[in-house]
Amino acid sequence: RTCLAYIERDFKVERMNLACAHAWRCSGEDLIECAPFRLHPDEENLALLARVFETGEAIAYRAAPLTLRNGIKDHTAYWDWRLVPVKAADGHVQGVVLSMQDVTADVRTAGERESLLEGSRVQREFLEELIEAAPLAIGVVRGPDHRFELANRFFLDLPGRPDEPMLGRPAAEVFAEAIARGVGHALDEVYRTGETVTLQKFETGVGVGREQTYWDADFIPLRNAHSEVCLLYTSDAA
Repeated sequence: RTCLAYIERDFKVERMNLACAHAWRCSGEDLIECAPFRLHPDEENLALLARVFETGEAIAYRAAPLTLRNGIKDHTAYWDWRLVPVKAADGHVQGVVLSMQDVTADVRTAGERESLLEGSRVQREFLEELIEAAPLAIGVVRGPDHRFELANRFFLDLPGRPDEPMLGRPAAEVFAEAIARGVGHALDEVYRTGETVTLQKFETGVGVGREQTYWDADFIPLRNAHSEVCLLYTSDAA
């Protein structure tokens, strides 16, 4: 709800709507005596109000922190607000309309989103360092088609096709035979159950023209800061 108040040249509130009265904790006869910017009565805001009266130009702020002082407990909220001059026929500013809208929920949501993004960045950097230092072939896939998102140098070398990129491609394109021989089912099972699946000594040909070999593989579920599931896919020749 938008708070509206009309402020006279002596900085007294002459009128306000119910939303403003509720925000300022004013009622009844107190409405007329309620000082402007009781939400945050500091010299800076009073100077802004004086400037609008002097210049006749409007002022607006977005997501400005204002503190509500109700005599019991101070509460800081965030507001979009404007001071708009009301001019007489001769151009003289006779009053100012204050409009305010509480955007605290939006600011907090944005802050939480930033925290999640930062958490995702830190998690990804840690994961990159971890898999690159590992002595095993490790890849990370995401989504129902199991697209490769990360892979260390050992894993990137498995297909034997250095000129073809792996990252961003579905596992079925990169390791078609392995997917058909049970790896695809294992990946789907981890997404379905959220539990690690291990394949031992499964036979497959990895790479163009390569002979059949036996492999051990662990498919480990991971969750990022957004609670999205991705898979840590480790392999080693048996």
